[in-house]
Amino acid sequence: MNKSTALVATILLALLSLTVGAQVYRWVDKDGKVQYSDQPPPPGAVKSEATRITSTTPTTSGGAAAAANTAKAPEKPKSNVVDATKAKSAAEEAQAAKENEEYCRNLRAQIKLMEDGGRVTKPNDAGEREIMSDEQMAAEAARLRKAVADNCK
Repeated sequence: MNKSTALVATILLALLSLTVGAQVYRWVDKDGKVQYSDQPPPPGAVKSEATRITSTTPTTSGGAAAAANTAKAPEKPKSNVVDATKAKSAAEEAQAAKENEEYCRNLRAQIKLMEDGGRVTKPNDAGEREIMSDEQMAAEAARLRKAVADNCK
């Protein structure tokens, strides 16, 4: 067997061994306890469901128990989902408020720059810098004040 054939065979075997599938059964027994097994539930099971598990790691001894632990995460109460959504939206609102505060701080800094006078440049249509006249600076300051009034508290 040459090296390339051995390499291809090794890769194929490695890829085939990556996925291990198992059938896990979950049911509620007559005492109301949840049971997991790799065997179908007994006829007296109150509620049962079969779950197919695909794992990228081989199971260890007690494979059914290990697979049962990963079979199905317990369902979260809906209130936790609502709380998580509220927390996420609160975090998004906090981020938006932070960004708006930064925007307003920049606007106020630009207004101060326009009001202080001196040489202020801006790029023209050709991308070259040109010095703003006093009238242009006053118009820009008015535009910035309007933006602050519209967007900042």
